[in-house]
Amino acid sequence: MENRNPKGYVNKLHFIYIIVCLTLVILGILAMTIWDKEEAGIGLNNAATASSIVLAVVAIVMTIVDIAGQRSTISDLKDTSETLESNLNQTNDSLQTLSELQNQLLKTMDSISKSQEDLKDYISKLEKTYENEGPIDREKLNSELKSLKEKVVVLPNNRISNYSNIHFAYSKHSEITELSERIRFLLRSGNEFSIAELMSDPMISTLGITRAKLKDELTRLVRQGKVYNNNGKYSVM
Repeated sequence: MENRNPKGYVNKLHFIYIIVCLTLVILGILAMTIWDKEEAGIGLNNAATASSIVLAVVAIVMTIVDIAGQRSTISDLKDTSETLESNLNQTNDSLQTLSELQNQLLKTMDSISKSQEDLKDYISKLEKTYENEGPIDREKLNSELKSLKEKVVVLPNNRISNYSNIHFAYSKHSEITELSERIRFLLRSGNEFSIAELMSDPMISTLGITRAKLKDELTRLVRQGKVYNNNGKYSVM
């Protein structure tokens, strides 16, 4: 292979070696020169002080340089905490609704159980009433049946609606979680995917989601730092 370095070029690694060797030689000469003198202690103290100052300056510079990264991390943590807080509030609301629904169902079950006992007693009473009678009085029978019908407990529509709403809320949360897991599973292959490519993949298309919903979920994952967006191409960080 042809050497493209200009004449007199010194390799960076070799240059470092030369600097290190030169420093050691200088330190050796200084040590031999002033080791027996009284100023040696003062010189070492000054060198230690200078080293401490240099290290402090380096630490300050590194802290200043890292401020941008810290701000980005704080912003990501803030978005993540807001998302977690929102999910926690939704979960608490759902649990509260479930608790109320459970109480309603228990009351309804008690009412149904009591109604069944009343129906059994009323039916037995009707049987005994008409066993010893001759012709059946239809008006009286209809009146008794109507009274019997009123004893039947019917579950209110609002309770069924509450159950449907809570089931829909949990289904929606489960769908979002499943979408996030499928996106990250696809991106773990190491390839970059556009939104169109993700939409066409069977793992995403079988969910029946819209393009806008997929984009919103990708944006959320990017804000959380779980997915990287490279000009419309998404990959795992």
